[in-house]
Amino acid sequence: LPELEKAIEMEDLALNPPVANELTPQVIALDEGRDRAYQALMSRVRSYAFDEDSKLRNAAARIEDVAARYGNVIRMNYDKETAAIENFLTDLKGENIRPLVTKLGVTALVDRLEKNNKAFADFFLR
Repeated sequence: LPELEKAIEMEDLALNPPVANELTPQVIALDEGRDRAYQALMSRVRSYAFDEDSKLRNAAARIEDVAARYGNVIRMNYDKETAAIENFLTDLKGENIRPLVTKLGVTALVDRLEKNNKAFADFFLR
């Protein structure tokens, strides 16, 4: 009987490996949420590169230039990504860039990124 119990315990461990931290799944889900928000914003901005309206193309190019300052944000570690997104959002809200965000109609996507980044930071840094 003890051998059977040991075998069952080993099987349980193999099928359900311990999670490094009970909070890890939540951290991963929150990080994926902000990654998707960032990708949605940047995909929408990049789509204007092909617009017939040169003002929209130029607005998108300027926002892409701002994003380029921060590198590949979604590949950064959690702390760096949080800070990079916060700085990016600050830039997007600046007096020179905010009108471009409005012109492209991506304000809701910027708000989504801010909300998701804040949710991650509040959970991860608590």
